[in-house]
Amino acid sequence: MTKSDEIMFAIESIMKSEGLEERLADIVVCNAYLYAYKNNLTYFKDEGLVHVAAEANERMPADVVSKLEDLFGQIGIEGIRGLLYELLSGKNNRLRTPVESSGDSISELAIDLLDVNDAGHIVMDFGSGMGNFLANVYRKANDGKFMLKGLIGVEINARQANISQMALSVLSDGSVEPEIVIGNVLDEIKIPYTRAYAFPPFGMRKALSCEARNSFLFPKIRLSNKNTAEWLFIDNMLSGLLEGRAVGLVAGMALFSNADIEYRNKLIESGWLEGIIELPAGSLSFTGIKAYMLVFSKGNKAIKFVDASSVMESKNRRYANLELPVRKIEDMYYAEGVKTKTIAELVGSVNLCPSVVSLDVKKAENGVQLKKLADVFSGCQYTLGIFESRGLISNERTGCKLLTSGDIEDGVVNWQALRSVDMQDDKFDKYSVRYGDVIVTSKSSKLKTAVVDIEPEERILAAGGMLVVRPQAHKLDPTYLKMFLDSDMGQLALKSIQKGAVVVTITAHGLSTIEIPMIDIEKQRRKAEKYNEKLTALMAYKREIESIENSLKNMFAEEED
Repeated sequence: MTKSDEIMFAIESIMKSEGLEERLADIVVCNAYLYAYKNNLTYFKDEGLVHVAAEANERMPADVVSKLEDLFGQIGIEGIRGLLYELLSGKNNRLRTPVESSGDSISELAIDLLDVNDAGHIVMDFGSGMGNFLANVYRKANDGKFMLKGLIGVEINARQANISQMALSVLSDGSVEPEIVIGNVLDEIKIPYTRAYAFPPFGMRKALSCEARNSFLFPKIRLSNKNTAEWLFIDNMLSGLLEGRAVGLVAGMALFSNADIEYRNKLIESGWLEGIIELPAGSLSFTGIKAYMLVFSKGNKAIKFVDASSVMESKNRRYANLELPVRKIEDMYYAEGVKTKTIAELVGSVNLCPSVVSLDVKKAENGVQLKKLADVFSGCQYTLGIFESRGLISNERTGCKLLTSGDIEDGVVNWQALRSVDMQDDKFDKYSVRYGDVIVTSKSSKLKTAVVDIEPEERILAAGGMLVVRPQAHKLDPTYLKMFLDSDMGQLALKSIQKGAVVVTITAHGLSTIEIPMIDIEKQRRKAEKYNEKLTALMAYKREIESIENSLKNMFAEEED
């Protein structure tokens, strides 16, 4: 057992004796600050923080405070600093919450990408939580023997702000005075800084207190609670950045949500975005949600895309104490052959996730966007589950049937299997399919396509999770479209617009943007005729195989002649 492990074990034993494990970090930091203050071991003293720490101790058993003071006396100031680094690191993740820390290895990667490696930087953390990132910045400066000009955090949670201020004050050797501002990082920040970091809470709802406001970075763009919250944090961070660099962590939705496409386009066009790194699942100690690291600087003509999602073996993907191979990821980012795309290539992209952008989607010869050849729209908002829960599925003929993903088998709709629904409301008529439509599943683990090859005698509603493509008959043959979507080239095109990894999601907008290789309509129809002939033969063979398989199963029970 290492010395640091022994110290942590001693600390946890003290806390367990009084059932205080959940408050371990707060209690230790408060008492470490009080000890350093009383013994003149901290360069930056704050009477307000002393009052906060002493007030916290009023609710503590006296013997716990005494035991901590004795332990601090044994390990000295360097031991105390090592303990604080350990507590802020996120390694003891059972004691932490998602808003507090992104972990040491992510912080290390961000600091290196920010190029914090020499004197004079003013480093700002937007949403600094318990102070892990800033502590790692200070340690980098201390190890590199250079002096920072400023070390600043903005944190809305007063408890976390006070705790991080105490911890950083004890860690500091006097070369820089850390400053944690209690405030909302979505308000305009007028403190100068040259390096910035933001790790917003993922999935945050209604981040803005107002209905909408202008972007600080791009005043002509309106931002609202419909936007992914991460962009609100990043917008504020970039708006106050002096000549320098910034890094932000986002979840995948920020890179493909339709609500953010205007902001993403403007960010790309402005040259602010330098690169995007897709990190492995489990990189954050508290969740399996995949994180993406965005690097910002000024004047970029092209953007780097690094898919580092597979840099670790699956056996190492744990949510506790995960250590990213930081150097390997940095080598990928700075490699001469790193995947890049120009601003012109990226404006209008529906998905900026590196694993999608990195797909080798070849430009279609005579390619025409699908939206110029067909109408593309989503099925009704009701899924099969909703119809069932509302008692709308009927065993009687109702004049209306429901088409779901499960009704598509081997690229063909099993029309006889469609369920009748008791739906008299004509507002759903717009979701009815017609002869010649192409159906594409929009939410499924496996993408399916099918052509509506019958003239429906009843209304057939496309259920939720389905997309309907209605080709212009004189421009695009439906079977030709299906052939393309099912081809290797078409599958790559679909992957380039899909969202999600396990459950694939494709939007009507995204589908409408893919390019279809156009040929004369008569040539399309001849190809379609050959395709249908082979498909019919394939289905006949499958029925024959199924018949033989059933015969084999029943052969034992057959009587001999």
